[in-house]
Amino acid sequence: MVQYLLEYFCCEPIVVVGLILFKEVRSVMAKCAICDKAVHFGNNVSHSHRRSNRIWKANVKHVRVKVNGASKKMYVCTSCLRSGKVERA
Repeated sequence: MVQYLLEYFCCEPIVVVGLILFKEVRSVMAKCAICDKAVHFGNNVSHSHRRSNRIWKANVKHVRVKVNGASKKMYVCTSCLRSGKVERA
């Protein structure tokens, strides 16, 4: 039963005096760990000048980088990867 719950909630259990609790799982948004580049909001403007909401997402990749000599997976935008701000592992 516990293994099923682990697979269903995909998180680590916390055992407190016989009770099994689970950490809250949050989805990671498109945000660079180096320069904090994230989503931008604005408007689509049609030819007749009607406006609707629009979102621009940053080009963020999940890559393995070297941090203090050890490799770690981070979300990094492609402009930081190209400029050499991080070193791939």
